[in-house]
Amino acid sequence: MLTLFDTQQKVQKDRQVIKEADQELCHRSLQGSTMHLLLYVLALVVGSFYQSQPGLSLLLGGLMVALTVIRNLLLYRFDSLYPKGPSRWRNMFFFSTLLLAGLWSTILVLHLLSTGIDTAMSILWFYTAIFCCAACLVYGSFNPFYRYFIFLSVIPSAIAAMLLQTAEGFLYSALFWGFYLFLAKSGDYYEHLYWEHLSAKFALKQRTVDLDIAKKNSASSMQLKNEFLSNMSHEFRTPLNDSLGALSLLGDTGLSKDQVELLKLAEHSNESLLGLVDNILDYTKITSEAVVLDSIVFNLRRLIEQSIEDLVLSAHERQIELSYIFQREVPLRVRGDPARLGQVIYNLVSNAIKFSRSSNIIIRVSMDRRDKDYGRLR
Repeated sequence: MLTLFDTQQKVQKDRQVIKEADQELCHRSLQGSTMHLLLYVLALVVGSFYQSQPGLSLLLGGLMVALTVIRNLLLYRFDSLYPKGPSRWRNMFFFSTLLLAGLWSTILVLHLLSTGIDTAMSILWFYTAIFCCAACLVYGSFNPFYRYFIFLSVIPSAIAAMLLQTAEGFLYSALFWGFYLFLAKSGDYYEHLYWEHLSAKFALKQRTVDLDIAKKNSASSMQLKNEFLSNMSHEFRTPLNDSLGALSLLGDTGLSKDQVELLKLAEHSNESLLGLVDNILDYTKITSEAVVLDSIVFNLRRLIEQSIEDLVLSAHERQIELSYIFQREVPLRVRGDPARLGQVIYNLVSNAIKFSRSSNIIIRVSMDRRDKDYGRLR
């Protein structure tokens, strides 16, 4: 069975890719058969083939018109015919193109044997060389169809030229045999480049789809995690607030000094847990890009002192002494988000306590003023 297109690569088995390749083949082939017909008419006008063989020349012209019409119908009705059977459309196009190439070679052979190498024959051969070169770009991606096409277009007339038994005939024959080998090799190279390009494009497109799916899955997973953390945080806040309220009421009763210390420790632990819950809520807001910073007036020095005092016990357990120094330019009252600033200071000092090898940690606080209304806290 005659094989005109062999799907060996993975990309050649993808329907969308093959449709794009066939569509490109269709668009590039629209003018080919019409040019054949025009050049044939020109050769009849210039040469003497019509005078010597009027009936045969008209018959060949009629066949060329019929094949041109059939081939152009396949091309112009691509959008309606192709969905009904892509392989059928491709095979019909290949066979009609090969028939046209065979008819063209028949015209060349009959013209050559009838009139020899005259002006009209030179024009036909010159045009044959041009459209075979163009065919490499149009059909080169579809081997072995391309090889059959250039063989039918070139070799019969090259053999006929040898039969003339003239020096000019042998020269033309040798040139066209060499031309055929060059075109065949060029077609192999172009086919490799064409499908490699489509393979890279196909892989990139598939990678883009995979990344898009992974992104959607990741977003869904992140949203689910954020919803879970947010719900759990709200569930934790209720008993913690109840516990703090109960501890506050307990502080109003008559307690011993030791009991008051234990009560303060319990309150501090509950407040720390509540702060942790707030941090979790902040994390869910950050990952969902829904963080809104507060802008309220607060006592900056008192906030920093409180954040450091909360860590004194942790530092004492590691036998580390905490001290802090405020530079003169640090203002007393500022506008900002005290809760998140307190978290930053708490984390910085907590890490210093955790990883320090010294027995002393000094926190120095300064302010770089940008103008009278803004500054950077260091």
